[in-house]
Amino acid sequence: MEASVPEDQLLELALDIFNPAVTPNVASNFWVCEHYGQDPGGTASRPILSSKSFQSWDIIPQFGDVEFALLGPKRAAESVSSIRVAFTPVSPAEDIAIQVSSPIGFDFSSVTFDDPSHEKILTAGPLVRIRTRVIPGQRIIINLRGVKLGRLGGQTDVSITSWSGGMLMRGVWEPGVKQDERLHFTAGFRLPGKINNRLYERLSNTFRRDPVTYPVTSLWDVRMGRPAWVEFHFDLTLPAEAGHYLVLSAVPYKPTISRLVLREGVVAQDSSTNPDQLQLPVPHEVSAIVDYEIQLLLLEGLLAFKRYEIVLSVVTPSAGEVRDHKGPMTWTIETRDGGMLPVNTNDAESR
Repeated sequence: MEASVPEDQLLELALDIFNPAVTPNVASNFWVCEHYGQDPGGTASRPILSSKSFQSWDIIPQFGDVEFALLGPKRAAESVSSIRVAFTPVSPAEDIAIQVSSPIGFDFSSVTFDDPSHEKILTAGPLVRIRTRVIPGQRIIINLRGVKLGRLGGQTDVSITSWSGGMLMRGVWEPGVKQDERLHFTAGFRLPGKINNRLYERLSNTFRRDPVTYPVTSLWDVRMGRPAWVEFHFDLTLPAEAGHYLVLSAVPYKPTISRLVLREGVVAQDSSTNPDQLQLPVPHEVSAIVDYEIQLLLLEGLLAFKRYEIVLSVVTPSAGEVRDHKGPMTWTIETRDGGMLPVNTNDAESR
């Protein structure tokens, strides 16, 4: 025997559903609830005792195949670089709003576009509105140049919406009616943190390590095609975990391992303190030396905003290598975890 439900008792139902791609037409966009009685005689035709219908909600279509990519060339947090936004719209629209929620500090104030049909309506820090024709099913690709990237770094969170009917009224933009959206999209790029290696940089010849034994040659400048060593003091805005890699390269310098030191930096000392007693080594292993790049596997993580020092032996480029290189010789320092972008980078900004 089926259990009965007392009169006037509240019933609550929860359903897992998928919204349609667009709002159904007005005549069919309704929810219908019907209360059936018992089957009177095995006819499988239950009588309707009561019913109720009510209008459903409007559907805001979702952009398809959203892309939010860092084009470069700069990739570190707080640098000025280029971004690509791409998606496939469902509804026609007249303008697009792009707003980055995380990391904080994105700024579109100086943004420009590759496509002359893209017109900047307004910018407000991490928000930019762009006037362009949006046709359903026709992919939209927007390359934004001159974007100030966010602070610290980390996974990006961006919201993209399209609108129609917007207008400027008394100096204030009235956005009109929202058409499509993709809110808090987090499958875009992870913004690399920034490595600041300008705390200290030095290139020295090997004789400077022992000026007592080599009082004259220790004063010489570094010679081409000869052993030398580089030293950097740096910090980073995102932590590097154990298992990540610290990678250094500078074409056409050739790294070697005759001298390799990675240690914590000195925070404070007085004249009576031996610096070596304050500097703890950071456990690591040499993973690979490939051409002009050395990769160190970190056995212990590097903390954000903590000063570190690295000393690395190299062979300086010959005169012919310098001539063939035909460009500035700068050092790239990065931490990597196997992702498409490094966890931290200095964007090759070194001497």
